[in-house]
Amino acid sequence: MKATETKADDATSVKLEFSLNYYDTITNNQPKNLNAAKAKYDDIKTKVEAAPNDVAKIKIIHDYVVHNTNYVEGNHHLIPTSGLSSHAYALWMYTLLKQVPSIDVKYVYGIVNGEYRSWNVVKIGTQLYHLDAGSNDTAIKSDKLIQYRYFLTYTPNERRIANGADGLTITSNTYNHFKTIDNQAQSSTHIYYPNAHSSGEIYQLDLASLTATPLAIDRIDATTGTGRIVYYEQTSGDSANIEPVGKYLYFINDSQGKYLYRYDLGSSKKLELVLKEQLQSIKLGTNILTYHILNGA
Repeated sequence: MKATETKADDATSVKLEFSLNYYDTITNNQPKNLNAAKAKYDDIKTKVEAAPNDVAKIKIIHDYVVHNTNYVEGNHHLIPTSGLSSHAYALWMYTLLKQVPSIDVKYVYGIVNGEYRSWNVVKIGTQLYHLDAGSNDTAIKSDKLIQYRYFLTYTPNERRIANGADGLTITSNTYNHFKTIDNQAQSSTHIYYPNAHSSGEIYQLDLASLTATPLAIDRIDATTGTGRIVYYEQTSGDSANIEPVGKYLYFINDSQGKYLYRYDLGSSKKLELVLKEQLQSIKLGTNILTYHILNGA
């Protein structure tokens, strides 16, 4: 800050000039925890570079950040084990996304649903999109589930940028189908989720083409709800394996008595009953599927 004093007609005035520095790259003169955040990119670099498009690259970084910390209001330090504020979330996302040459990212600050928060704005093609990892972090860490309500999505009047992206217009809803993805099942190439706008019909989002389509199952035969679907891949077969080699979805089928069903994602597209018990929840561990019976243990 520079202060310049001037006098005229027995009056004294002071002109204040502020010089603000915005970090666009990471240097050794910046805080150590910022450099530590940059170093975390090595954990996901291979996956990011192999991703088929910028949306998939952004998702890998977004998921990495959300999986490795939790939201703690007021904690602005980039120390993920102690939790992050929205400001620290946005800065960590900014730091990692800046390592990807094809992605243009900004750190912004403003009002979201009446609260002061920080988030990111990214450019994909010619359009700008909001990216709010901190608001998406409501997942139960042990289940590795994430919501994508604020991942590249747009809702009119939801947020207003106060600083960081002056004059930028953000109105694209190209990726608004991410809003309906909550507590989903994921493979390396697809996201599988119950579409709340289609009465729980199971959809698949192709991460290469970025198109969302329903599975080849009639809605009368198969619908499910939030947190009631898991993905399982059997990569090798032997006499001890229950499943042959393949990729499967297990889900609580609300259309069929809330029983446990399995859907073969391979060529057969076969839907079959696995357990005729009314279930409340299911969870996949290391080759072990556990479940809770409705109104039971």
